Amino acid sequence: MNLPVPLRGRRRLWFWQLATLGLLELAALLCLGLGVRHAFDAVLEGGAQAVEESGVRWVLLGFLLAIISAAARGWQRPLGERFAQHYARSLRQRVMRHWFALGAPSGAGAKGTFTLRMLGDAGALARWHGRVKARTIANLLALVFVFGFLAWFAWPLALAALLPALVGLGGLFWAGRRLEAHAAAARRARSRLLGRALQTGESGAGSRSAIRRALDELDVLGRKLAGAMVMTARDSGWMDAFGLFTTGGALMAALAVGTLLVARGEISAGTVLLATVWIGQLSRPVHELARAQDTWRRARVSERKLEAFLAAPKALP
Repeated sequence: MNLPVPLRGRRRLWFWQLATLGLLELAALLCLGLGVRHAFDAVLEGGAQAVEESGVRWVLLGFLLAIISAAARGWQRPLGERFAQHYARSLRQRVMRHWFALGAPSGAGAKGTFTLRMLGDAGALARWHGRVKARTIANLLALVFVFGFLAWFAWPLALAALLPALVGLGGLFWAGRRLEAHAAAARRARSRLLGRALQTGESGAGSRSAIRRALDELDVLGRKLAGAMVMTARDSGWMDAFGLFTTGGALMAALAVGTLLVARGEISAGTVLLATVWIGQLSRPVHELARAQDTWRRARVSERKLEAFLAAPKALP
């Protein structure tokens, strides 16, 4: 028995709707940057007359693009939640049918442990496939489009900004791999701690010495869990740091090269402003990519555990 296919039936339609809304938001932001460039160059060349002729028009167009971007963003959240909840229900039903077919283990502790794990794993997978995956595709396309269009307008700016961006994105992926390993270790430590605590609660601690030994054992397991959680949080922090470096380094590189090119008269100041606006707008997609990496890595851990449970007649490890 395999996991339910995420993009099946209505979920496939919802996914493409989410991707379309993400691209619409991206297109509005790109057009907004082009409008800023055009208006800035027009003011520098035409002065007050240019402002009087087209200032109101460009302001209205800018507000319209901002509204389109905001509306597309607002529609994505409930649609993504609908996808996530629909997929979570499919996951729960598939896992529960397999569990009952194998014969559910007796005891409130075993049932409670399994239920907690199943709900957590289903939630992690549903969150990735429903709320995050389509958004991640749109954010990756945002990076490609921004650097591609920027190269069309001024390839030296695009090249200068791309180098630190690649370093930051590479570090983001490296931190994600570490997070996946530490998240798996934290899951194992949490399972051991929860299982031991339920076992102790069901059987009873007994004498004072037995209580002391049980508490000491739980404390050791708790320390292992705390260490794994701290390492996971450290990896998440590294992902945030690399995300900030991606946009910050790209912005400073574009400004440095752009200032030199403007002084030489090779590009206009509006083109440098366009580059800074577009790269600045990438700060949110890059931040979301960092969060998506976190969600995806944790979902991979849950996916492996659920697949192992569905493939073998045994309880979740």
